[in-house]
Amino acid sequence: MSNFFDSLEGQLRAAASTQIAAGETGGRPRKSWIATVAHGVPLVLGVAVSIAIAAVVLFVARHGQPSAPSGQPGSTPPPASGPPAFPHLNRTQRKELVYLEKADGTVSRQDRGCRPAPLGLGDPSRKPSLSQGSPSAGTLAILGVLRRAEAPSDRLPPRIIGAPPNQHTYPNGTIPPVHGVYIHYVRKARHRYGANYYLAPAENVNLNRPLPERCYSEQRAALRSELPGIPPTLRAGTLALESRYLTYQRQLARPYPGVCLIAINDTGNGDGGCPGYSVSQIEAGHTLSSGAPAGVPVVYGIAPDGVRTVTFYYKGKYPGHPLTVLAINNVYILHNPHQRFPNYGFPDKLVWRSASGTVLKTIRWQP
Repeated sequence: MSNFFDSLEGQLRAAASTQIAAGETGGRPRKSWIATVAHGVPLVLGVAVSIAIAAVVLFVARHGQPSAPSGQPGSTPPPASGPPAFPHLNRTQRKELVYLEKADGTVSRQDRGCRPAPLGLGDPSRKPSLSQGSPSAGTLAILGVLRRAEAPSDRLPPRIIGAPPNQHTYPNGTIPPVHGVYIHYVRKARHRYGANYYLAPAENVNLNRPLPERCYSEQRAALRSELPGIPPTLRAGTLALESRYLTYQRQLARPYPGVCLIAINDTGNGDGGCPGYSVSQIEAGHTLSSGAPAGVPVVYGIAPDGVRTVTFYYKGKYPGHPLTVLAINNVYILHNPHQRFPNYGFPDKLVWRSASGTVLKTIRWQP
């Protein structure tokens, strides 16, 4: 079970204070349900080089609710279209959620099998699963770079860890550690600020693993042991909210196809791993990441076909603000010199425009 932070602010501070050297194993910050409900922006930890920030923030499409299981009992449910939609909580439910998270933390401490497994986003020894197939028609329809012919430059390089005489080379160390990477559809999209940017589609880009069913039973038992310490006016509501809470936990581990955006330097290190984006997230513009894959701070993301420029709008006054960059091969990259932009470079809004200058979409960072 996840051991949740109390607020998104706490998550951001924890991510900002994390330093991960090139090639080290990336950790996975445990997500706060209340934070993701409030802001719609769960965090996953990427691998950054030579800087103190290693946070990768995903804008989550609110309509990305997984499809319901179908078929006979025991059959495998179809892949979900993206991460689950986040339930809305009122003020009272937020108070009740505190006790659910407390019980969750109790289970995590008492049962190691109920703790999220380390994802090893930057761990070259973590084995990916490869597929000789092709992405869905929907994925290919919106990302032109995936439709072009495979070239030798598209092959992901090996990852080199350390320096002689203790240097190690991992031939497949930069392939994202997800299920069913369509290896013949990996494409190098850009080289910018010393880093190479690749798109790697896969059958399932969800890095969360299903937890044993006993974990949910233990969560219920832990909550009931907490009841005497819960104010009487909140007890019934907390028990009622528990079902939604556990349902959401299960949904977080369900598979969904998508595309990994990989940014790595010449040694195969950098912002690797797989913050994976579904088709719905890409179309909605919810794919922004922040890091320094080659030691240069940048903010970058995926844009679908038809988007020629991406404009970043920040609060306050900055030289050249607003800032516009090109979307080339479905990837756009903004230099964030000296980390001068607020919120690690995540803007108040993004604006997509076509080659003719027509506004295609406005994506707001804060709701």
